[in-house]
Amino acid sequence: MSTDTKRVVYRLPDMDTVSVRCDLSYKPDRHPDLTMDVYSPRGGKDSDRRPAVLFVHGEIPPRAVPHVKSWGQYVSWGPLAAASGMIGVTFNHRSTERYTTFRDAIEDIDDLIAYVRDNADEFKIDADRLGIWTCSAGAYLGLRAAFHNAPASIRCVVSYYGIMDIGHYRSVEDTAAARRIPDDLSPLHHLDQHPDPVPPMLLVRAGGDRPQLNATFDWFLTECLARNLDLECMNHSEAPHAFDVLDDSKRSTEIIHRTLEFLTTRLVRELDSAGD
Repeated sequence: MSTDTKRVVYRLPDMDTVSVRCDLSYKPDRHPDLTMDVYSPRGGKDSDRRPAVLFVHGEIPPRAVPHVKSWGQYVSWGPLAAASGMIGVTFNHRSTERYTTFRDAIEDIDDLIAYVRDNADEFKIDADRLGIWTCSAGAYLGLRAAFHNAPASIRCVVSYYGIMDIGHYRSVEDTAAARRIPDDLSPLHHLDQHPDPVPPMLLVRAGGDRPQLNATFDWFLTECLARNLDLECMNHSEAPHAFDVLDDSKRSTEIIHRTLEFLTTRLVRELDSAGD
């Protein structure tokens, strides 16, 4: 079943009234085809600066890269972030072409973060309060970016039904391929080499997902707990991959609601408390 047109199964009243700026190139000199959409709450003062959530998509074939921001999933999550008082930034990055090349995607995500921070005033974003939401085969890329950029700018990370460590995931089916994956793609390798603080994580598991994916998720969760990291895990015991657009159930809406609460707590409410 194609999920391209499926929208997130949770809605907020103000989703349809948020402001959006589309197809803004974040690498105009080198790759003008790589663009972002910026969703913002309406109103507020010119001096206001809001935290932002950056949505890192999963693995897709190169031909789909230009269209991913228009998928129902992202035209839902962007407005959900904005309706919750944050800025939602959806963007496309180059494909890893079935895990054969990684550097282009890594570069794109790092460049997107740098562009958002460098141009934060234009988008009324608080450059030092960013969160990452990622999913599926984008999870290890999003986590890498979060760990490398914390705590200076990335304050929290959310992963849905994610491949948390590409080396471990590939080792389940192809040990030779796993040995060719650079160590710096592993979030846990980064932690072991750089024991700096990492952002709080919300890790969401789909119990009905592929066993290989969940084996890596479970291994990663165990390793994180062994390191006593700040995390929360939610398990949707029977849910399929992409449950946020495929499974219109009470548990799905509970998890999405908690996701937005987690993001606003880490990005908005903690900022408000610091200013009191």
